[in-house]
Amino acid sequence: EEVVEWLDRLHEALRQGLIKELQWGEEVFPDAGLFAAALWTDLMKTIAEPLQTRLAAALFPPNYGEPHLKAASEVVAAVARLSLSAAHLLSSDNLAGQHPPVSAVLGDTMAVLGKAQREYAEREEKVLVRSANAFTAQARSAASRGEVLRIMEEASHAGLAGLQQAAERALAFTCGAEGVGIARMLDQSFAAFVEALQAGVVRLRQLAKIDPLPPPAPGPKGAA
Repeated sequence: EEVVEWLDRLHEALRQGLIKELQWGEEVFPDAGLFAAALWTDLMKTIAEPLQTRLAAALFPPNYGEPHLKAASEVVAAVARLSLSAAHLLSSDNLAGQHPPVSAVLGDTMAVLGKAQREYAEREEKVLVRSANAFTAQARSAASRGEVLRIMEEASHAGLAGLQQAAERALAFTCGAEGVGIARMLDQSFAAFVEALQAGVVRLRQLAKIDPLPPPAPGPKGAA
């Protein structure tokens, strides 16, 4: 099931529930909008954790496979649609009495993404570092200088493209609110790809017999 489609269905169910709550509240409370807004805020806090858990699973597979910019952007857009619907209903001129501030309704609704947004850059970093570590291992075990150069070229392209795409996804998903985490992600990921290139240089020097080859790895205990 696509997470955006699920969010849109959740949006419609919550919208219908809020309409019924407002209709009931107008019969009982003089400030039905304020009362319903308080209930809405509590509801957002209640659904935040399970919603964020589902989003994390949808955007990042268990093996930290490559996430997608489109999916990240569409998730934010889906939650934004929900927040706009709630704000429109709770600030309607048809409601008697005081209305809640629109900014508060928008903020309380978008807050359901809070934890997922704070952790997003870290998850991107794990994807990139895992890729860089794979290039490092390949470079260290390469059997020829041509193979090392190929690995280094692939690592350079993967690193540059990966960093740019990860930054775009992170900015889109966090709306730019997690700048420190994104900067750390870029720094750590870049360092991992530099380490892969350094491993390639070391291996080139070893294969050219400028530096000694590393000692063979010890065999398992008990081996003859």
